Amino acid sequence: MSINSKVWFVCDGKKSQVNKELLREKYGVFFENQIVFHNKIELKLFYTYNNDGIVLGESLQDLVEVKKTTISKDSTDFYNRFGFIYPPYTVYEDIFVLTPYMRVSVNLPSVERVLNYPTVDQSFSLKDVEVSDLIKKHIQIEIAKSAANKLILFSGGIDSSVILGIVNEQEDNVEALTCHMPSFSSETTKSKSMCSEIQIPHEVIHIKNDLSQYAIEFLEQTLEPISDKISPVFGAILDSISPNKAKKSFTIIDGQGADSLFCGLPHDKVYDFYKKAEHLPFRNLLSYIPSLPRSNNNFRHTLYRICKALRALRFETPVEMLIDTLVEDSTTSICNENNVLVAMRSDLEQLNNRFDSFHLVIKYIFMFKILPCREMQKYDIARRKGFSIALPFLSPSFVEQCFYIDDSLLIRSNNYKYPMYKLAKKYWPSYFDNSKTSPFSIPYEVNNQDIRIYSLNKLQEIIDERS
Repeated sequence: MSINSKVWFVCDGKKSQVNKELLREKYGVFFENQIVFHNKIELKLFYTYNNDGIVLGESLQDLVEVKKTTISKDSTDFYNRFGFIYPPYTVYEDIFVLTPYMRVSVNLPSVERVLNYPTVDQSFSLKDVEVSDLIKKHIQIEIAKSAANKLILFSGGIDSSVILGIVNEQEDNVEALTCHMPSFSSETTKSKSMCSEIQIPHEVIHIKNDLSQYAIEFLEQTLEPISDKISPVFGAILDSISPNKAKKSFTIIDGQGADSLFCGLPHDKVYDFYKKAEHLPFRNLLSYIPSLPRSNNNFRHTLYRICKALRALRFETPVEMLIDTLVEDSTTSICNENNVLVAMRSDLEQLNNRFDSFHLVIKYIFMFKILPCREMQKYDIARRKGFSIALPFLSPSFVEQCFYIDDSLLIRSNNYKYPMYKLAKKYWPSYFDNSKTSPFSIPYEVNNQDIRIYSLNKLQEIIDERS
């Protein structure tokens, strides 16, 4: 960084200069040798820069006030096609997000962004570790740090079932909360049965169809477009918690991150399917398979996934295959020179050249790029409402410890995230014959508009009002 440049932090509209000690102690952000860096998936920091230095902030709202910027066309085009905005870009011109394992080198007037990677723990061979035991021990340690009362977000799937089994084994004050999914009602029935089996309090919440108020609340508070479609649902779930439960001091525990960390994403399965079919003749003909819209209907959702997987086989490289599987709306167009798309493709190519396994590429992109800017939105809502959240699978030390676990330990006999499946079988032997579970899917409306269109229109309206 040049001699005269400084580091500023904006909070509640107030801009003040900070030093590297404060950044490290309060936020876990390292600022050394002109480089800003952190490794915390749960930490969301935005930044911009000018001739006076780099400006950091926890809220886009604060930085929009400082920068007086406009909405970016490249970002909105990417968002309309993919449903999220790939970091470091945000929806605004010249405002960026500092995601984990991205080193930002500041030599004003230029800023360079470089991918960084988890370190490899050489103290033991990961192949010699019983991974399921490692997971269990970590969850026990993380949960012990939380408030006395534990509230498990419980879908009846593998991840939440593992957490519930482990927590119930060592804690007394455990309750479960399930959001009813109309298209997957069997999951609610299963979750009721499991909670009854271990005799813990269990609340089932039914969400109303119109969630406009929660979408508006999120957009006005954050000035971010809604990327995690569960965010409005999450707000409604928190407001629907029974008064007696809400009066307690409890920690909400969720299993976010297990799919990404242990090769349990649909993209992991599509990649293996892609590898098996890479020598299939006439793969280009698969482009004629229709691109179906997402659906909350169980059968249509399955058909959507099958068609998406088959269409992905037409690509020559796994990088292009993965980009295609990330597309949410193929009816929208985007040019190849789009800055956000170029950044994502460049990162994927770099990761593909670095890692021997493409599953590591998928893991890296989701853990350190997509989760921080998409899935973390719902937990922002919870914290704004005053709730304490524990996400044991996103602990920085645990992520580093597990990141390079060999694929053969995570995928066995077509069971993905095998260590989690093994634990689920241990605690719930009657409920899991394989690692397949239903997606969390709640149908809702936001002013009868697509959530992306609504988000962008509302944000533009807010920006216009404030300018």
